[in-house]
Amino acid sequence: TTKQVHQLRDYIQKYDSLSSLRTKILSHLQNNNSTDGGDSSATKLRVETSISKSELEDIYAPFKPPFKGSLEDRIRTEYPELVNLIDELWKNKGRMDDSSGNKIMKKGTIYPKDKAVTLLANRIAGDVGVIDAVM
Repeated sequence: TTKQVHQLRDYIQKYDSLSSLRTKILSHLQNNNSTDGGDSSATKLRVETSISKSELEDIYAPFKPPFKGSLEDRIRTEYPELVNLIDELWKNKGRMDDSSGNKIMKKGTIYPKDKAVTLLANRIAGDVGVIDAVM
């Protein structure tokens, strides 16, 4: 029946998800085992026999890379002058005076276009006036 087919599909998706997470964890365990010489056979057995995604995520937690912050936070750290330029552009409703352009040209700085687009997109998304106009 259709219900059984959907149930079977759900089981397959759950299995695939657990299998993918297991593979990731086991590769980290193998890399750590080769670098620190420790015995991780108990952890490996726990990973291989776990049927819960949350348990696997708990095991993986020490291997997870630290959170780097949002994309905007990283742009703000890397390109503070670009942030100021976008803020000025937004404040002046898209009109730039020549002094801003000259400041950038004198420094010879070229900013990545994708970073500027991200900052502008976040500004647009956060502006209630823009959201109201679209709705």
